[in-house]
Amino acid sequence: MPSRQEQREPGAAPGQAGGHAGRRAPTLLNLLSGLSALKGRTLVTFHSLGDADAANSAVVIRDLVQGLSKSACDVKSPDQVGGHARKILERLGVSVEPAGSLSGYSNIVFMDVSTRVLLGARAAEFAAFPGKTIVVDHHQYNTALLRAGFSYIDGGRSSSCEIVYQLMRLARRRPTPLQATLLLAGILADTALFKNSDQYTFEAAAYLLKHSGKTYREALDLVFAAPDFSQRAAALKAVQRAAVQKINGLLVAVSESNAFDLDCAAGLVGLGCDYAFVGSRREGRISGAKRGSLNGIGIGLIMERAGKAMKGSGGGHENVGGASGKPALLDAGLAECVEAVKACSGK
Repeated sequence: MPSRQEQREPGAAPGQAGGHAGRRAPTLLNLLSGLSALKGRTLVTFHSLGDADAANSAVVIRDLVQGLSKSACDVKSPDQVGGHARKILERLGVSVEPAGSLSGYSNIVFMDVSTRVLLGARAAEFAAFPGKTIVVDHHQYNTALLRAGFSYIDGGRSSSCEIVYQLMRLARRRPTPLQATLLLAGILADTALFKNSDQYTFEAAAYLLKHSGKTYREALDLVFAAPDFSQRAAALKAVQRAAVQKINGLLVAVSESNAFDLDCAAGLVGLGCDYAFVGSRREGRISGAKRGSLNGIGIGLIMERAGKAMKGSGGGHENVGGASGKPALLDAGLAECVEAVKACSGK
């Protein structure tokens, strides 16, 4: 029998699951039916420099689509998998290669991305794909949305891996140990150890841990392995470069790093900052983090503002998120982050 989580029809809130005005928002069952009906070769992909949630959810939904539709399905990245996600996949013996030509595909399933801006240099190519497209995401964006034949966007879920878990339960497909480990790792990484979670996230994690064949300590070691030298060096440099200011009683840090920018932002928060924003001038990207216990403006909303300031897009969760746009407008994006904190913390 489906659990209470599946019975509640996730994503059915008005405007939340990619619905159109005057229409009932798509449900998880609609998504399952759409994936089952795919014909021809399918590509599963995700956002540029995909993180663990994006890459891991894509790998498992690839398996699910193949099982449901009985048709060929590949999982490939628009450019490359991010460093942290790549290490997790390598430890599990999973490889995800960059996508080549799209001409051999009849369908594309976009995981963990619903805005074209986050598809990197190939955004226009993916957006112009003439075949059938399905979008599955848990982020809420307001600009440059991907036009898809079917969109399922549930902003109430902690991660795309949690949505894939729900799909597998609804389809009555028991995950293999590898699939369970991939989904659990994506949830642990994207929630920063359940900092952005509800009771359903914990239910999902418990189920996946049971079927992964791993202990919780082993799962943590997989996702949060000791950082290598380059990551530690980047974090220390970001601390050295950080400009920290006090805004209405809050400590707000702004810094730069050309690698591991989200880890750097999280590290600054771990050192005592309430908000931290780290920009990559080379990539035209900003990562933000917020102290979990702080009841202030969410990072996702700040990243939306920063993305607009950079002529791009952004979003995320309550405590972590990112924005990308024109590298030349990085300073404007970082300044907008600070202004957003000022505007909301002064109320």
